[in-house]
Amino acid sequence: MRTFSRCGTELREWTEKVNLAQGVNLLIEDRYNDLGDGQAEVALRAGPPGNDSLIGRKLSDQSWAVYGSRSYVERSGRPTTPDDLNGRQLIGFEGPIENITPARWLRAMAPDCEIACRSNSVLGLLFAIQSGFGLGLLPCQIGDAEEDIVRAIDPQPGLIGGFWILTHPDLHKRPKNPGILRFHAGGDRQVSTSSARPDTTIAWQSGAI
Repeated sequence: MRTFSRCGTELREWTEKVNLAQGVNLLIEDRYNDLGDGQAEVALRAGPPGNDSLIGRKLSDQSWAVYGSRSYVERSGRPTTPDDLNGRQLIGFEGPIENITPARWLRAMAPDCEIACRSNSVLGLLFAIQSGFGLGLLPCQIGDAEEDIVRAIDPQPGLIGGFWILTHPDLHKRPKNPGILRFHAGGDRQVSTSSARPDTTIAWQSGAI
């Protein structure tokens, strides 16, 4: 499975081929922004495409799972099923991520939990879990890579989505940078540097499924 890291590596390699290494604007966001407003040409989006009119392709699956710090698991024990989350200290969601699929799943599965703290970003969720505040949900590509936390509950139905590369139809027809469409289509990224412009903006929207 292609991970965030692998996709990012391919994106960096592409920018070097088209001489954009110093000219890409990369927006890291935990929410979906409208690609039609022109703020970004391309979105790397974790979760459903959102707008049926967008053009793109699925790069990989993305799953979320329940994680805890090693100290928390040693202190409070490891849950084995979603039902075990009731009565536990959990990390909640708020702000731009409070209604993403994992947040809704957590509220449905553990209505009787104790919310130890809340975060408005995926990185905030990771920090809170690492700090031992409680158990929390993370994308597996992020959680599995951290040595100081452990996976407590594997991905469940409803916590598996996709990782997409998307663009707006108008930008697809008249792109600022024609070379971006080759990366977008997954084809040959050996494009001429004459097609590159130093104002390509890519929105990396990593907070939802």
